[in-house]
Amino acid sequence: MNELMVNIDAVKEILNTSSQSAAAAFRAVVDADVAVHVSQVELVDKTVMNHTRCCFLVNAQTMTMRFDGMLNGLSVMTFTDRAVRLLTEKFFGKIEDTVEQALMSEGLVIEVGNIVLNAFMGAIGNAMGIQLEYQVPEMSTFNVVEIINQMETPKLLVAHAELNVVGLDLTQEILVSLSLPSFQALVTMTEQFIPTHTSLALSE
Repeated sequence: MNELMVNIDAVKEILNTSSQSAAAAFRAVVDADVAVHVSQVELVDKTVMNHTRCCFLVNAQTMTMRFDGMLNGLSVMTFTDRAVRLLTEKFFGKIEDTVEQALMSEGLVIEVGNIVLNAFMGAIGNAMGIQLEYQVPEMSTFNVVEIINQMETPKLLVAHAELNVVGLDLTQEILVSLSLPSFQALVTMTEQFIPTHTSLALSE
């Protein structure tokens, strides 16, 4: 039985930094103030993923970016129907139930997700001084748990951040999921940032 000591504080520091970059990118898109909150960082077993506190257990349009290199995993930005409607109204005005409008909304989701996730992952790589290779984000309507379950590792880091658009009553959510070996590597790299740790023991 091996015990893995996870440095939650250091990881959260990196995620806060990357979330600020994502918020800046989102702010430029929506032309409004965006507040950031990293509400959750935890290790979960995929076999109990459906019972985690992660608030991504909803069906929504998602933009998913896969990344590899010194770290590998997924970053996901969710768009609820309400979020899509608010963003569409902001950029295109009145909502109309037409095929053309639906295509415009889909294009908007793709563009926003691409910009924000690139900023988010780029900031993680820059903060750690590492090169990450990430694919163009893909849109889907899968449950986020189904997306995460595609990862070939039994245990994952699940981190959740919220981007709150001031004045628009809109909260966008970002999830990053790392394989356990990648998380161990991230912990090792982040030890230089915070000397005093809040640790979590996980037996495997």
